[in-house]
Amino acid sequence: MKIRKLFELERNLTSYKIPVLKVAGCVLVDALTFFRREIFAVQSRLFSAIITIILGQLIILCLPVLYISVAEIVIIYRKQRKTKQKACSCKARRQCTPEEILAWVQSNDIIDIELCVNAKSIHIGASSDCNSAAGKMYDKRYYIGKREIVDIDAFQTEVCQFCVNGMLSVHAIDGVHPKYYK
Repeated sequence: MKIRKLFELERNLTSYKIPVLKVAGCVLVDALTFFRREIFAVQSRLFSAIITIILGQLIILCLPVLYISVAEIVIIYRKQRKTKQKACSCKARRQCTPEEILAWVQSNDIIDIELCVNAKSIHIGASSDCNSAAGKMYDKRYYIGKREIVDIDAFQTEVCQFCVNGMLSVHAIDGVHPKYYK
């Protein structure tokens, strides 16, 4: 591992191994510093001062490494929790017909509907732009996942592909349980 990488935040880590090793290394340097008189039994004041200065600088270098390692551990934890929630949280809370979904999408300028399809979460809905001076919505577009669809008929065709026995499994509407949506 390059020394420069010790001071860079790695956002794409999937294992706790590297950050934990960096934390352990920092703790080892701290232990060496605090117990330096027992570990380095130096009689000369000059050598004792040199060892104290070197270990003091190592502690100063270890502080950012320690902070970065803790941040990496937090990032890994959040990633794992997020993927775990995505994998197990998609449960159908309400069965709706495609006509209901299309009515909601047509009657709202901005709406996000989370569907459960094959135990995976898929977001569909509508989005619009707004002119702040006029306060009116315009340029309404529909989306499925990250794909944008301009035409409502094409959107309807795409949404019907997610139907199972003529019904869609809705997990949330605008992030809220579907039973609260009217």
